Amino acid sequence: MKTHLKKNNLLRTIFFYVIVCGYTIQLFTLVGIIIQFNFDFAAIRYYFFRGQDYLEVFYGGNKYIKMFFNHILSPLAISSIITLRKWGIREIFIVILYCLNGIAIGGRIELYETFVILTIQKFFNLRKIIFNKNYIAVILFFLILVTTIHINRLVNHLQISSFDALKMVLGEIYAYHSIQFGIISESLDAPMQYGPITGLLTPLYVILGKTSPEGELYVFLDEVEFSWGDRSFNAFGTSIMFFFPLFQWISVPIFFISFWLLCCYVTFFAKKNSRLALSKFLIYSLFFSGFKPYIFSFSWWLCIPLIYVYTFEFTNMRKKNDRIKVERY
Repeated sequence: MKTHLKKNNLLRTIFFYVIVCGYTIQLFTLVGIIIQFNFDFAAIRYYFFRGQDYLEVFYGGNKYIKMFFNHILSPLAISSIITLRKWGIREIFIVILYCLNGIAIGGRIELYETFVILTIQKFFNLRKIIFNKNYIAVILFFLILVTTIHINRLVNHLQISSFDALKMVLGEIYAYHSIQFGIISESLDAPMQYGPITGLLTPLYVILGKTSPEGELYVFLDEVEFSWGDRSFNAFGTSIMFFFPLFQWISVPIFFISFWLLCCYVTFFAKKNSRLALSKFLIYSLFFSGFKPYIFSFSWWLCIPLIYVYTFEFTNMRKKNDRIKVERY
C-alpha cells in the first residue's frame, strides 16, 4: 500500500509540474502579444480565434506541441480542480495559471469553468449546512471577475456605457445557454462524425497528419452564426453535434441515452472515492456541453482516467488512517 501511495504521489507531482511548466511557457509567450496589442483583449481574442496563421506560429508549426496545449494541458488542470479536497499552494497555483492563460487570450471561459466547478464542489458537500464564507468569497470573486472582464471588453469594443454592457452580458448568458439547441438544424450539414468515439480518434489523425473529425466539427461551427436580439453570435453548438448528421434528429435521444449509461456506470461500478469526483465531472461536462462540443471530445475522455489517478491517493490515505485509528483504539 505504501508503494502504491508513493507512486501516486510521484505521479501527481509530475502532473503538477507539467501543468505549471506548460501554462507558464504559454503565458510568457502570450505576454509579447498582449504588449503588441496594447492590452486590448478584444483584439487579442479576435486574433487568437480568427487569425489565419496564429495557431501555427504560436505552436511553432509542430502538431504534437499544438495537441499538447490544446487537448492535454486543460484536462490535467480540470481534473486537478475537480478532485480538489482542500486548498493548498499547488491547487491555488494551478487555478491561477489556468485562469491567467484564459484571460491572456481575451477569453473568460476558464474563469467561468472554475466558478462552475467550485459551485458544484460546494453543493456536493451537503453535510455542511453553513457555507464557509471564504469559499463563497472565492466563488463570487471568479463570477465578478469573469463578468467585469467581459463588460470591459464590450465597453471598449462597442463604445457603450457599463450599464448597457451589463445588460448585453446577461443577454449573452441567456443566449449561449438556451439558444444552442435552436441551431441543431444547421448540424445536418456538418461533416460526418463518429459518435462517442470521435474524440478517441483525434490522436490517430494527428499522428497521420490529418484533420480529425473533432477538428472538422470545430471548423464547421466556426462558420455558423446565429442571431439573438440585434447581435450575431458564433454558434459553438452542443455535444449532440458529435452524432450529426449520421443519426439525424434521433441524435438527440442517442446522446442523452449515452450520457445516462455513463451515469449508471459511475453509480454502480466506480469506486466510492472516484464516484464522487466523476459525478462532479459529469455534471460539469453536461453543463458546458450545452453550448460547446465537450462530452465525447478527446479532452473529455482524457479527464476520466486522470480523475481515477487523482482520486486513487485519497482512497489509500483514508484506509491507512482508518487502520492507524483502529490500532490506537
